[in-house]
Amino acid sequence: MRPEVEASLMFLDSFCSRNGVALQSKQVKENIYLVGSGLEAVGSVGYTTKGEVKCFFKDRGKEHWAIAEGFSDEQIMEELADEIVREVSLQELASLIVKKSNCDE
Repeated sequence: MRPEVEASLMFLDSFCSRNGVALQSKQVKENIYLVGSGLEAVGSVGYTTKGEVKCFFKDRGKEHWAIAEGFSDEQIMEELADEIVREVSLQELASLIVKKSNCDE
């Protein structure tokens, strides 16, 4: 694991712990981890070929809304991808994980 990714995961874990949330992470590719606080991952942390750590957040609420409204998977990816998955800062991802966990309770 790249030290930058390890440090990012340590930050997320520490932030979540301080807010009473147990962070879960799962490696999906080399230096790419899905992160969240429940059964569904809400974000990812990864290291790019350009040497940057990137974080993304997936808004499951918007995704579920689109499905309920009858959008197909293809339509969701073509028309709503930028609204459902967006790049965020590490700090914002940490806050969103905690917020999502608190909404699930």
